[in-house]
Amino acid sequence: MEKTPGMMIVRPPVEVFRTGPDIGERLPEFTLPDQHGRIVRLSGARAGRPAVVHFFRTVRWCPFCVLQLIDLQEAVREFESERIPVFAICNEPVDVLAEFAQVERITYSLLSDSDASYIRTVGVLNTAVAADDPAFGMPYPGSFLINREGRVFEKRFHPDVRVREPMSSLLLYFRLKEYSERLEEMVLERTRDLQQAQLQLVETARHASLGKLIAAINHELNTPVGALVSGIESVWRFYDRMCSDMTAAQRERLLALKEAIDGACARIARLAADLREFARLDGAEVGPVDLRHSLDVTVEVLGGALHRGVRVERRYPDTACWHGRGAPLNQALLEILTNAAEAMPAGGTLTLEVDASDKAFLIVVTDSGSGIPEQERHQLFEPHLRAKGDRIGMALGLPLAHRIVRDQGGELKVLPGTHGGTRVEIHLPR
Repeated sequence: MEKTPGMMIVRPPVEVFRTGPDIGERLPEFTLPDQHGRIVRLSGARAGRPAVVHFFRTVRWCPFCVLQLIDLQEAVREFESERIPVFAICNEPVDVLAEFAQVERITYSLLSDSDASYIRTVGVLNTAVAADDPAFGMPYPGSFLINREGRVFEKRFHPDVRVREPMSSLLLYFRLKEYSERLEEMVLERTRDLQQAQLQLVETARHASLGKLIAAINHELNTPVGALVSGIESVWRFYDRMCSDMTAAQRERLLALKEAIDGACARIARLAADLREFARLDGAEVGPVDLRHSLDVTVEVLGGALHRGVRVERRYPDTACWHGRGAPLNQALLEILTNAAEAMPAGGTLTLEVDASDKAFLIVVTDSGSGIPEQERHQLFEPHLRAKGDRIGMALGLPLAHRIVRDQGGELKVLPGTHGGTRVEIHLPR
């Protein structure tokens, strides 16, 4: 207990009386006259600042309220130094409040809710007082502490009117709230920095690993394909000699076999070239990039990841030459197309579109899958955990694609498809 001249002010017990808006809820707006007769509006008076809204019973016959209001005046300088406005409300008329303010030199706002309409709206009307009692309309004594958004973050009420809390202690709640918010902001900022660093590392590692992998694949493919083509050409030089000992059917079969081998060699060579083009092993400098070709090459590289039954539709203009870095863009397209393929395990339609205007290019990838759940859309561009079958892994595809597109001065949007599924848009400046 803390002693105050002529009265005892007692700290409330842990269990606080439940009345009025709960923590996290918005305190209703008020428009009430103060002790000077001036109209005060809560939102206008606090101007986006946190505030104390205190309710008291009366200054005429409640010594507990009088002492608490005087205690609040002694603490008001500290509140003002923290830019925290203070409002005290009861159902007494303005002239009574004016006289009390003059005698006790009260500088904060004493507000008159003479018909107790605001007291009822807030939900702090003392229901223990009968309607025919002259004191009917007075509130339970206590305080709401509201944040910058006007929401309650702390409330101090007790049904026993003798139980009061020193008003200076309320300032501690504001300071703790401020420190908590600052700490939370610092944690969020550091978390964002770590996520961005992680994405950059993932992008660098993926591209470096992809480059090494494709270089190795190119070598492993080109070497035997070169030997195979050379061997076939050598064998074919003896074709005329062998023809004399062959029947017409054997010669026809041999020609068909040669065509099949030539076609297979050409496809392997084309695949190696596509892989090289996709990774741009000769560098990732800024240069002309055919966006249609980038999409087609990425589809080829995706290959088997496109499930059976997935039909690819293309809607391209005659030309779509963008000036930028092709290799990172291909990486972003691969992430987007991989997501689209995974969204259609039973088959569907993958639509690829390119549109060009005077100022920008638009790449659109649309799948006919089940779409992205509403609760997941807010974190699409942030690394997060995602369940895939019976495994849980870090979802980095779209965050990585978002970063790549943003670094090239573009914008990535993920929208619901017109007829279901998901529509991903890449906006690139010319």
